[in-house]
Amino acid sequence: MASSSQQQQGHSVPNTDSTIAAEPEDPEVKSFQQHQATAPRLSLPDEARTLIADSGLGTLSTISRDPAGFPFGSIVEYVDDGTGCPIFAMSSLSPHTGDILTDGRCSLTVTATGFASLADARFTLTGQITPLLASEVPPAKSKYLEIHPNSYWVEFGDFKWFQMKDISVGRLVGGFGRIGKISAQDYLAATPDPVAKFSGPSWTYE
Repeated sequence: MASSSQQQQGHSVPNTDSTIAAEPEDPEVKSFQQHQATAPRLSLPDEARTLIADSGLGTLSTISRDPAGFPFGSIVEYVDDGTGCPIFAMSSLSPHTGDILTDGRCSLTVTATGFASLADARFTLTGQITPLLASEVPPAKSKYLEIHPNSYWVEFGDFKWFQMKDISVGRLVGGFGRIGKISAQDYLAATPDPVAKFSGPSWTYE
């Protein structure tokens, strides 16, 4: 059994010569690192909203009916409604649809573009999904097809429209050392970064 002081230390790295990064010799790299050390960063809620707004694809975890009570994960498309509440088009043939109609509690996990390792950002939004009212479907479908124009199957008769409106909590992992729990109030009050979608590399190789 670890002592209380050991339990509170969290992650630690041995202080050995092999784990100490060498100072960069390139002056441009050094200048960049110095700039980044004091550069402003998005708040955790704003970063979470940015991930939800910019992704459109995630892992939906529902409370399974069979086997009962176990978590069930599905890859799903969604669209941000503009307030941070994801909209989904779901087939009645999908197990997660039946799960939601039985118990709407679920979570949606999205990852940053190009996610490749635990050093990359991911966000899990927890809440309750409910079916949309008939009057809410047309604007939801229009917004959905703007982001997923090739998803013609949402016109099939077995597809119904849902939304996570009742947000409970969020948890963001923005990389090593950048982790936080986000309240529903802070998440819904946040705004996506307007330049995030343009911040990736723009060059091409010939």
